[in-house]
Amino acid sequence: MAAQEAIEACYEQVTLTALAPADLEALIAAHPPPKESQGQKAWDPATFIPALLAVSVDSDVTEDDWAEYHRTGAMTTGEIADLFNAVWELNYRAPDLNVKKD
Repeated sequence: MAAQEAIEACYEQVTLTALAPADLEALIAAHPPPKESQGQKAWDPATFIPALLAVSVDSDVTEDDWAEYHRTGAMTTGEIADLFNAVWELNYRAPDLNVKKD
């Protein structure tokens, strides 16, 4: 029982919230890719990922906090990537090509 409690203490449940489409577009526009990545990336991962997490994860964690967690290793690259992917899937709205128009 103590081992299970120790494991559970390592995790925190969070609530993810989708942005309005216009807000997501504005956030993407506020974090353009570096010049060497323009045309290859839609945003600057170093700034966009913490910014999206800050506005989509319901917590008191700021954009700077998310960047620091990654930089210092408080969260692994995999943990950040998994959380970002969940938030991105929640926010990304692309037309489904399988849905037919009448």
